[in-house]
Amino acid sequence: MVAHRTSPTNIAMGMLSTLAAYDLGYLPTGALVERLEALLGTTESLERYEGHLLNWYDTRTLAPLPRATSRPSTAGISSAPCSPSGRSHRGTRPPAVGRTGARRTQRYHPGGP
Repeated sequence: MVAHRTSPTNIAMGMLSTLAAYDLGYLPTGALVERLEALLGTTESLERYEGHLLNWYDTRTLAPLPRATSRPSTAGISSAPCSPSGRSHRGTRPPAVGRTGARRTQRYHPGGP
């Protein structure tokens, strides 16, 4: 059984998991951009109340389910891209795990080698 609904929290987690996949080297830059553009484009098209996303949307039609706003979840979405220190879109941090799954020995140090 599949529940055909999503929430602003689920959308934010989708965004964060996409960024994490990129950071870990499982997702190339082109796929990252493609996925985030699709996610943000769809999110922008969702019905809102006073600028805030509603609690639940049908994933097949994008229609809102119960009429309730989700102000904390809207804040979560707006802050989600900032969570990985804003570095994913710049590509300044090497992935922690290589494509083979072997952990890299060199550590990332912000501001220095």
